[in-house]
Amino acid sequence: MSDLIAAEFLKMRTTRTFWWVAGLAIALSLLVTIITLATSTFEDAGDARSLVSNMGIPGLLMIVLGVVGAAGEYRHGTITSTFLLAPDRRRVLAAKAVAYAIGGVSVGVVSAALTLAISAPWLSAQGDSLSALGLDGGDLAEIVGGAVAYLAISGVLGVAVGALVINQVTAVVAVFVLLFVVDPAVAALAHPYGKFSLQGLGTKLSGASGDNVGYDLFPLGVAALVYLGYAVALLTATAAVVTRRDVT
Repeated sequence: MSDLIAAEFLKMRTTRTFWWVAGLAIALSLLVTIITLATSTFEDAGDARSLVSNMGIPGLLMIVLGVVGAAGEYRHGTITSTFLLAPDRRRVLAAKAVAYAIGGVSVGVVSAALTLAISAPWLSAQGDSLSALGLDGGDLAEIVGGAVAYLAISGVLGVAVGALVINQVTAVVAVFVLLFVVDPAVAALAHPYGKFSLQGLGTKLSGASGDNVGYDLFPLGVAALVYLGYAVALLTATAAVVTRRDVT
């Protein structure tokens, strides 16, 4: 299994798509962080949380990256040789999920480090600090851990969607429609669903306060388990389809 994971990780990090999407995800989080610092006034811990929670912004693009990585093999026809070398398709799918989870962790760590590296000196230059705003080391560790977990699980979820749908464009469009239209609409109409929604889970895992979302959020650990449960459930369903799919 370790050889399969290493092979999938090698495929992931030697493609230009990974570096482009990962770079775009990190750049987006930094851009939003800089705009927030330049245009906002920080008065309390909630404001500080909103600032550093920008490190979780790459979560969406990690889903897209997983989709492209899984569906791309079908698009380019390399999935046939992959299954010839490793006939157990479920193990291949699991290895790909682990590889993209590692990719998500890597992007999350970089995003968190750069977000804090920009935020701390910027606030200091303004005569303030995260700790003075009420965000101590334990809070920061929790936010960073949640954001990294969010990106890692998002990579797994993307792999499940990509391997299930196999058409890159269709899968990416479906992800955007779900995240930006269907999920928020249902959460707005049915508040009890809000804490289970992808939007609500992403908000909590990214470290945002959640005061303005309009519904309650799960505690961090519960949110991570629910989000992981979604990813594992979809990956399990995808595995059942993949083992019966003709790829010749």
